Amino acid sequence: VPMKASRLTEHNLSWNILQQKLVHEHRFELPVFQLRDSGECCLRISMQAYNEANQIERLASVLTQLTNPANLRK
Repeated sequence: VPMKASRLTEHNLSWNILQQKLVHEHRFELPVFQLRDSGECCLRISMQAYNEANQIERLASVLTQLTNPANLRK
């Protein structure tokens, strides 16, 4: 899932800080990396039969929260 690098930098996040927050604060383990050509940040999301839709919804909510400037001041 590509995410514009500007969305991270305008909120003082880097791709590695985003990955650390996802793992340590929200218990999501997924690769986060920056593409060389475009500079976009990408998340590799892998679903299995045992995953549930609410897990993806929670991930989307967490990503929205982490990239919302109002929440970064907390």
